[in-house]
Amino acid sequence: MHEKLNIRPAVISDMENVFCLSNDDLVRKNSINKEKIKWENHIQWFQNRIQNTKYPFYVVETDKGDFVGQVRFDTQDSDIVVSVSISPEFRGFGLGAEIIKMEDIQKIVMLLPINLLLRSKL
Repeated sequence: MHEKLNIRPAVISDMENVFCLSNDDLVRKNSINKEKIKWENHIQWFQNRIQNTKYPFYVVETDKGDFVGQVRFDTQDSDIVVSVSISPEFRGFGLGAEIIKMEDIQKIVMLLPINLLLRSKL
């Protein structure tokens, strides 16, 4: 994997890619909620999520515009959780670590409370 990665805020047109990735068996296995997500629930969640300015939600793409994955910031109890999910075809290249090191992500992490919990969802 030698393509340059780009990160940007998630937008409504990312809904289907995020849905498919979120229902990937390995992503579900590594998620707090193990159940498959229903499309109807995803639509409402996604629309609310992309409007949430408190906890950023990003999509990672190649220069060609291929969907690589997502990076999401959430709360769990008093912790901030950084979730990274990588599409199956891009797994095995160390992209989760590469994404966390991206300048845009580092800027956000520096603004978060110290009790930061990192969760990588392959």
